[in-house]
Amino acid sequence: MYDYFTRFYMPGAEFITPFEAEFSNTDIQFVRLKYRIRKDRFKSRRSGNPYLENVFDYRGRDPLAGVALDRKQYRLLKEERNHEAFYDTITETYGFAPNSTFTKYGVASVQFAGHTVYGDGSVIATLLPILDASGVGITINNLYKGDSAYLKRPAMSGANWNLTSDVFVLDRDGHAPNPSWTRDSTGESESTRTVIKTGVAARLYLYSRTIPARTDTVSVETRTQFFIDKPAIVKRTRPVDSLGNETLDATGATFAPDGGLYDGKYCIEDSAITQEQATGLWRRDIKLTEWKTF
Repeated sequence: MYDYFTRFYMPGAEFITPFEAEFSNTDIQFVRLKYRIRKDRFKSRRSGNPYLENVFDYRGRDPLAGVALDRKQYRLLKEERNHEAFYDTITETYGFAPNSTFTKYGVASVQFAGHTVYGDGSVIATLLPILDASGVGITINNLYKGDSAYLKRPAMSGANWNLTSDVFVLDRDGHAPNPSWTRDSTGESESTRTVIKTGVAARLYLYSRTIPARTDTVSVETRTQFFIDKPAIVKRTRPVDSLGNETLDATGATFAPDGGLYDGKYCIEDSAITQEQATGLWRRDIKLTEWKTF
């Protein structure tokens, strides 16, 4: 008659492949052992994840005798307790955190930062007349709403000064409000009417064009890793401005110290951290895609 005051392991062991169903991996095997013990003598062994050692069945034999197994690699990951009439049956799962990373692919809608393009000093267009007859605005065919630009008019006979307009912003595609003008030589302001009356060409220059952030559907790579101990979260990639504030304008921005590119790729969200019931391991899922701006 067995009194079950100490762990009473059953002969034999069960081998499982915990990563087969999700990742099609059959190379990694975990081990399940069962023992019986009195209800009042049970004490969990889960803390500290002990190694697979000092395991003997009721005959004093090793349930894993003859099995090629690196016991120094296997640790207790999971413990299940089944209450029975005269004793409890405990199922122990021994395994390890694989060194490999499992990868899956999918698609997702991801927001990417925009950026600002600054003019390089080249002429965008030559406008004649500069303004329409009413003097209320400029018609420009190759600039768009939100673009910033300016005009320069060379010195002409009868009005022998160079003029530069202030920077104006297009209020709709191809159209800008009436700008103000300044004499380059003296800094004096000049009326728009005077500029109109000269009837001469002026050169148009791009000052800046902001390309806004937008959402795009992209291929996403999910990397899954497993750990014995709870891992750190991999923070999502975040561009920040000179003050450290998150920004969607990548111009002049840097990546946050705790939210840069991960392995050269854009981490689209904080990594999920969970402890799996099936394996007893900690799991981290990192979702990545290629970094880009619009």
